[in-house]
Amino acid sequence: MKRFLCFSSSSVFLLPVLFFSFFAVTDLSAQIGEVGGLRFQIVQPDGTALKPVDNEYRYKDKPVAVRVTTESSQTVFEISSPFVETGELSIGIETPGLKKLPSVDVRESNAVFKLSRSQSTVDWKGNAATFAVPQPRKELAISLAEYGAADQWKDVTRVVNRQLSGGALNFQGTNALFGGDPAPGVVKSLVLNYTLDEDDLISTFGENAWVRLQYNPKDYFHLLTPKGAATFKFTVKTE
Repeated sequence: MKRFLCFSSSSVFLLPVLFFSFFAVTDLSAQIGEVGGLRFQIVQPDGTALKPVDNEYRYKDKPVAVRVTTESSQTVFEISSPFVETGELSIGIETPGLKKLPSVDVRESNAVFKLSRSQSTVDWKGNAATFAVPQPRKELAISLAEYGAADQWKDVTRVVNRQLSGGALNFQGTNALFGGDPAPGVVKSLVLNYTLDEDDLISTFGENAWVRLQYNPKDYFHLLTPKGAATFKFTVKTE
């Protein structure tokens, strides 16, 4: 089964970037695709994502053509614009919490690439690449997690421990996640008792709040910057 997302082509200063992990991009709502837990975006030089208007991407009042083809074990992304050649726009790939990233193959593109993550930059040409997320600085262990309010609490330690990925927590604490509402009509809290290395700590999060421990958004984003070709094409292996 194939799925296509097509937007009108033309010129655009496009600098596709592989943004693995939640990078410096501030707006994550504008996505050109989502595959196997990875989210893809077109990113401007200031770090913000392009938002489609009427199913069309534009940059500097010029259209950017995007095509996404999904098959059983891979997804192919193709972005076309005369300005891809100059490398102004980027493609971001977010990979929060993944221990190992799937293979990203850029051999079909005739461009030179620059890969950036956090403060590091690596120059490389069109070869297949696999990246791993950084290891956490400290060991995180959840000893007790309780969700509720007043005298109505439920033990959700197992649920929270299942959210651990790559030694970090990054999830939204909702009634649905915790298997129901232990205190209907009352604003609830999530209380975590945990150990970070040898330190015993307690943190409290509000209902529906995002729970993030040892999670640095910039660590989970990579930017892949192609230059020298009007069309940028890469394949992500999902199996």
